[in-house]
Amino acid sequence: VFRKNPADISAVLNLADAYAAMNDAASVSLALALYKGLAESSPSDMILARLADAYARLSLFDRAFTTALRRSWNPLVSPEGPVSQILLLAGAGGDWERGIDCLQQILAGREDEREVTLLALAALYVEKSRVLSEKEKRLRDEYRSAAAACLDEAEASLPRSSGMWENLLRLRKELEEL
Repeated sequence: VFRKNPADISAVLNLADAYAAMNDAASVSLALALYKGLAESSPSDMILARLADAYARLSLFDRAFTTALRRSWNPLVSPEGPVSQILLLAGAGGDWERGIDCLQQILAGREDEREVTLLALAALYVEKSRVLSEKEKRLRDEYRSAAAACLDEAEASLPRSSGMWENLLRLRKELEEL
C-alpha cells in the first residue's frame, strides 16, 4: 500500500507501526523518522503518542517528555493519555523531576480532569521522596507534603462514585508508610 501511495497517511502510519513492532534500534529509528514526518503534517494525539514512545524506546527521554507534554496542548483530547504517558516515561527513565515538571505544566494549562493529573503528580512526588537519601530529609519531607496537598485537592473535588478513589486511597496509604 505504501509503495502505491506514499502520501497516504494511514499507509505511512502502518509502515511506521510495522517498523516499531520489530523492536530493534534500527527499525525503531526508521519508525521515528516516519512518525516525525507524520507529526509535522498531522499532529494528532495518536501520532504524537507513538512519536513519544519511539523517542523513549531509543532512550531519547527529553524528546519523549516534550512530545508527551505537547499532546496535552490539544483541548479536544483528554489529558489522561498524556498524563499516563508522562508517568510511564518518568518510571522508565527514572526522571521523576522531569515528570513532575511536565505534570505541573499540564495542571497550569488545563482545568479539565484535574484529578487525574493531581493523582499522577502525587504518585511522582511519592516516588521522588523514596529515592532521596536520609541526608536529604528536608527535601523528602517537601515532596511528601506536596504529594499530600495533591491528594487533598483531588479528594475535595473527586466524586465519591469515581473509580479513582481506589488510587487516591492507595497513594494516601503509601504516603503514610514512607
